[in-house]
Amino acid sequence: MVGALPVAVEQMRRPQGHGYVRVRVDGANPFFENGTELNGHEFHYSRICDKSPVETVLDVERGVGLGDGRDGIRAGSVVAGYTHLHALGTPEWAPGLVKAARG
Repeated sequence: MVGALPVAVEQMRRPQGHGYVRVRVDGANPFFENGTELNGHEFHYSRICDKSPVETVLDVERGVGLGDGRDGIRAGSVVAGYTHLHALGTPEWAPGLVKAARG
């Protein structure tokens, strides 16, 4: 919505993703080691309408994410996706955030 990510998004009338999500980190990012399994949920009415290639760092094993089995767009030090993580269910997030902030 603010142009921070290299994609165009459109709002739909019906949910585009709803339910539990399981992803595996498979790309370089500032927060999680490759191979880390993350569990979360998604509930979104929007979808990516621009199908130009973007760098993603999450392989979706369960759920919709961005579509085509992917989630977690990486743009510089930002990782953005539809997967919502729960802090207590993903204890790796806090050390990863601190590590990324320290640079």
